Amino acid sequence: METEIPRIKRKYPVTCYACVIRGQEILLVRQERGYWKDLWVIPGGSLELGETLEDCAQREVLEETNVQVQVLQQTGAYLSYDPDTSFEKQVVCIAYLARPVGGRQSAAGDAREVRWTELSEVNALREVGKLPDLVARIVDDARIRAKEWWGR
Repeated sequence: METEIPRIKRKYPVTCYACVIRGQEILLVRQERGYWKDLWVIPGGSLELGETLEDCAQREVLEETNVQVQVLQQTGAYLSYDPDTSFEKQVVCIAYLARPVGGRQSAAGDAREVRWTELSEVNALREVGKLPDLVARIVDDARIRAKEWWGR
């Protein structure tokens, strides 16, 4: 008699983020709650049923910052995994390069604060523990894409 192995239900949430770049600045939000509470991150969040990845990135930026963006191109796909948390264990993060096209930044949704930050300051925020390593990696990849896109 074969023993049936129970199936483990696994969830791998998909999130979409946007590196919104204006000149030499990037739009950052300080999280109000969640896994990255009180840290500076790029705007983004969970994909909704029936939504495209690009639409998710645009919506999340608007919900958190009141800034309308044009998504230009995907900069990468990443996994966020932390076994020592009560939050989802593994999250798929899709990141995009975007540019602002309207609106005026102000904190909304899950964002406590919103600010334009010099790209050169991102690593300093990471070094003092105010920006997650994964976000710094995403921003570095977006910087490369931005140079390719705008030629600077």
